[in-house]
Amino acid sequence: MGSRSLLAGAGQFMKKDGTLPSQTTDRLDTSTLAAADFDVDVRSGFLPPEQPLTRLPGPTFDVQNFEFSEPQPSLWECMLDWAKSIPLTFGSQYSDVAQSSAAQKWRSAIRAMPVASLSEAEMGHIRTMRRACVVLAFLSHFYMHAQIDVGQYETDPDKARSANQEAKRRIPWSNAYGLRDSAAYAEAHGEYVNKLPPGLAVPFVMVSERLGLPPVLTYATTVLWNWTLKDASKGLTSSNMEIKEMFTNSVSESHFFLTSLLIELQGVEALTLMRISLNEAFAVDKLAEQRITCYLEELANVIRKLTVLLSQMQDSCDPDTFYWDIRPWFKTGDATFTDSSAGRVPGWILEGASSERSLWTGPSAGQSTLIHALDLFLDVDHTRTKRQPNGVSSNRNDSDSTFMERMQLYMPSHHRAFLRHLQHGISTEPVCGPPKEDGADAEWSDHPIRALVLQCQWSGPNHPLVHAYDEALRALRALRDEHMRIAVQYIVHPSRRGPRNIKCSEEHEQKQTQKQTQKQKQNEDVVRGTGGTDLVNFLRACRKNTTDAMSHFT
Repeated sequence: MGSRSLLAGAGQFMKKDGTLPSQTTDRLDTSTLAAADFDVDVRSGFLPPEQPLTRLPGPTFDVQNFEFSEPQPSLWECMLDWAKSIPLTFGSQYSDVAQSSAAQKWRSAIRAMPVASLSEAEMGHIRTMRRACVVLAFLSHFYMHAQIDVGQYETDPDKARSANQEAKRRIPWSNAYGLRDSAAYAEAHGEYVNKLPPGLAVPFVMVSERLGLPPVLTYATTVLWNWTLKDASKGLTSSNMEIKEMFTNSVSESHFFLTSLLIELQGVEALTLMRISLNEAFAVDKLAEQRITCYLEELANVIRKLTVLLSQMQDSCDPDTFYWDIRPWFKTGDATFTDSSAGRVPGWILEGASSERSLWTGPSAGQSTLIHALDLFLDVDHTRTKRQPNGVSSNRNDSDSTFMERMQLYMPSHHRAFLRHLQHGISTEPVCGPPKEDGADAEWSDHPIRALVLQCQWSGPNHPLVHAYDEALRALRALRDEHMRIAVQYIVHPSRRGPRNIKCSEEHEQKQTQKQTQKQKQNEDVVRGTGGTDLVNFLRACRKNTTDAMSHFT
């Protein structure tokens, strides 16, 4: 199946009425390869071409007085407004009694909230569904993480038990009349930990499934569908976009999400260059080679722009604020740990929606369809199943080697289909490259761009197209270098420094038993990303995979 039809319709967008198909399936749809089936727009790429809804339509509910009569989806908006007005804090850590009381009342209201649902008409409208998914995702993570810290995220059983006991001592059981507060008692004893109430779980699962997403916070709900225009008349420009929903409402959080948003917007140029390159690849003549060479050179420049945007993360996002105040809200069921003494096992229970525990991971840059598309276009192999330098193959013997594949499960179904078509729908007759100097077998490829590179290599290693291809890969490797630097600055270093309000915590740990010291070293050696990977080693592997794709392996 040729690439000419794959991306030739990229000037088209979603169906004109903005509706969704009646159901979502992971089965590859080969009926058409028009861009409308992939939700890819020539102006906005993987972002919606028009501003996402800022609010679900419907009446305003008096949620603070538990007025839930005839609930409609706008009820979720009212609950989100209330959460942000308190504001909620991670682990229910409040110094202000009034704020603590308001947070507890909000949590009780979430548990008492009836199940509201979208109408059939609303379920068929893409903008309404996306807004509902964003609101339910933020509400769900607000609720799960604004609960009292009873040690649900402690890997050390001793620390988990200590947090559990501290919660029981800290939370009062009785009101002014000496009557026990059953809700506070249950919360401090961890009875609601890891349980998402039906009022959130049921509609969240329903909406997520319709959009082809897991019921958890994702890159789509924090970035792709989570923005507004400052001035609608000025259109879709980088200076006219801002983030809509946040957990901390801080400058650092806004800038963190906005950086990814601007990278997506800049990536539209890359998608255009990929489209026209693939259209040319099947001509197999000198003019096509010259044009693709120019397109690859332009692509390298676009990727360098993405790198510059990523480097600007540090302009307004503080690393410690990100790690200690923002990142914890991203945690999901796979981040909870077993505490047999508290009767707790990993995973979130989606009450009324699923009988199985949810072990989805949190949002990650690895869920960006743009980055996956660049890898597929340039034939970067993260599965490590293709040929390696010097003819050495690498077995997929670690979970990180399949991370990029797993991250596709967290993409909207349209974008996932786009990648599948890009991966399996573009191919040409296999081409063999020239013999290797080290005696290894010559490389074969049916990837349109790489096959053309192999064909040009017969003319010599200095062929302009070969050089342009490697230059694009060098630019992609530099982008990954910058990503690694950001990860070290924003995750690795803060995790080893410890919380800002705890002085000399590392020195204190070193004075403990040898067992505790060993655990500290293990924690320093392995820092996990939000996707659950061994972060540093994973990023190094991605960089190596990009290098291995180069024709000269330089």
